[in-house]
Amino acid sequence: MLENALVKAAAEWLADKKAERIKIYHIEKNSGYTDYAIVCEASADLHVRAVANHVIDNVKLLGMPLLSKEGIEFAHWSLIDLGEVIIHVFLPQTREYYHIDELFSRLSSDPAETVFSDPGHDS
Repeated sequence: MLENALVKAAAEWLADKKAERIKIYHIEKNSGYTDYAIVCEASADLHVRAVANHVIDNVKLLGMPLLSKEGIEFAHWSLIDLGEVIIHVFLPQTREYYHIDELFSRLSSDPAETVFSDPGHDS
């Protein structure tokens, strides 16, 4: 999955800001709105904002389309829509509450790819 340049760049931007448990789901075959979903978590609300804003800043710097950004002000769950890639940045408890990884696992045509994983967490 990291052959896709945007997916690779997004994963690197998340890692730059120390996002944890980064998982990439290839959902193109079962989704009418995107090709990839990237899910990660941040340790606190300020960290969620920092991760999301870093992605947005890099997208703007490269002149790439930013279709939507949601939840940054509340920072429990931020969503960044780049068209073919949608990025979700969660607080750990919010990620668990919504069972988001289970949802995307069911939609994914391939097993989730974990990148830059924190060894202290299960993949």
